[in-house]
Amino acid sequence: MSRAKSTTFYPARFQLIMAANPCPCGFGYGTGERCTCRERDRIRYFNRLSGPILDRIDIQVEVNPVRRIGALCTDPGPSSAQMREQVVHARSVAQARFRAQGWTCNAQASGAWLREHTPSAVLAMVNAALASQRLSLRGADRSMRLAWTLCDLDDCGEPTVDHMAQAIDLRTKELT
Repeated sequence: MSRAKSTTFYPARFQLIMAANPCPCGFGYGTGERCTCRERDRIRYFNRLSGPILDRIDIQVEVNPVRRIGALCTDPGPSSAQMREQVVHARSVAQARFRAQGWTCNAQASGAWLREHTPSAVLAMVNAALASQRLSLRGADRSMRLAWTLCDLDDCGEPTVDHMAQAIDLRTKELT
């Protein structure tokens, strides 16, 4: 931070989690039947989120409203303890991979390291997304980091095209 005649540095490693309504009235999800917004209002609403800000958001997930509560879910999925164990293992895999570089997680991997160690088939997918302007260069590096994380969660040695496809899909949601 620079003010007047001095500059101060603060640590800034953090995880930002954001939420937004689908439109100004908040009812634009699903079929949007209850939405009272005009199309131009929706466009103006999402234009408030600038491109450079959106380009720094690694994962974008649309969450549909809950329609019903109760014991309808027959497959509850993994427990929190199981998920924690999977994440701890994935982080230890990444830490071991980056020991020589002095990094501890995929978020710290440089673009040069990513391009050197990501399989060529996966890089081809990234290049196609760059060529179609679905990703920026920053978005490509961030997507590769996310693909490596997905790979670590799946306990693979290196990311596959499926990991990359999922990473790109999680990054590039249409906000309309």
